[in-house]
Amino acid sequence: MIDHHRVEHRTPRTPRTYFCNTCGHTEQGVVPPHGWFTASRHSGLPEIRPGSLGYFCSPECMIGGLGNTLPIEPEIGNALTMLASHMMRFEKGSGRS
Repeated sequence: MIDHHRVEHRTPRTPRTYFCNTCGHTEQGVVPPHGWFTASRHSGLPEIRPGSLGYFCSPECMIGGLGNTLPIEPEIGNALTMLASHMMRFEKGSGRS
């Protein structure tokens, strides 16, 4: 049974521009366009949100775009994971690096 007194009233989201990281195609919307793909990189740490690798308008663009990141991904991915972990500890007030 739905408790109508506890239903959250959310403010409507503002439309934004979604940009394909490979071909540059753009579309407007409050959510990613139908049929588009998103890619993210997970750190494996539950307290760190996944890092976005972008939006892609087609499978071809996703494969092409991610193919460009694979040769450099380990170095950048590891650096971003370490930076995010450090920032989270600092934001929580530990101040330690």
